Amino acid sequence: MPTSFDPLEPPEPSPAAFAAAARQSHIITRLLTPAVHVWLRSQVESIQTLEIDIRGGDRQILSGYLPQVAVGAEGAVYQGLYLSQLQLQAQNIRVNLGQVVRGKPLRLLEVIPVEVAVCLSEADLNASLQTPLLANGVADVLSPLLQSADAVTPLAIEHLQVSLERDRLVLTVTLAGQATPVMITTGLSMVNGHILRLTDSQWRSPVDPIPAWMNFDIDLGQDVHIDDLRIEPGQLLCQGRLNVIP
Repeated sequence: MPTSFDPLEPPEPSPAAFAAAARQSHIITRLLTPAVHVWLRSQVESIQTLEIDIRGGDRQILSGYLPQVAVGAEGAVYQGLYLSQLQLQAQNIRVNLGQVVRGKPLRLLEVIPVEVAVCLSEADLNASLQTPLLANGVADVLSPLLQSADAVTPLAIEHLQVSLERDRLVLTVTLAGQATPVMITTGLSMVNGHILRLTDSQWRSPVDPIPAWMNFDIDLGQDVHIDDLRIEPGQLLCQGRLNVIP
């Protein structure tokens, strides 16, 4: 799918790392890559294309050190989240490879900062809203806000649908017992890299009264940092970093 998505550029290795890798053979890399390919495919529900690039010499990898790993995928579904395009890149990865060859499970030895670039299409978001992961999260945010003045409990959400316009997300919410859906249009921005802010939201709803809601914040956690978040017609583009915790 054509996008204005900027792919992650691999960083230039340091002269010392480049020289160390150049002096080593790369037989283990060629053997490890298909094994990682099979393992990653087993972690997702489905995937159309998957590319893996592992950088490092044999001695480095056998010691449990992977200088750089890059992953590119298209058409992936992970835990109910649909992703048109995904790119991951991590450096200086340390794993317990010595224990793995003795039959122990693979595990990380240190926190890994991972560069991430994601493209979600409008179809991706609507497919994801049919699964509990995203649907429950959106419902948790919207249900209290959609509560009418005389209701004891929040109104039940029966159906959600998203459309993406330039710089605006349009959410159509069908409520139980309501013939006319709630229409919410909102912008998205990031605060301090980890707080997703729904900005300048506009409502059209049969619920009376409409709650006052100009901005709403969702904290994604300190291990996430979003550098660029854009809404374009039909797609959502995101680039940033996240920490993978051992």
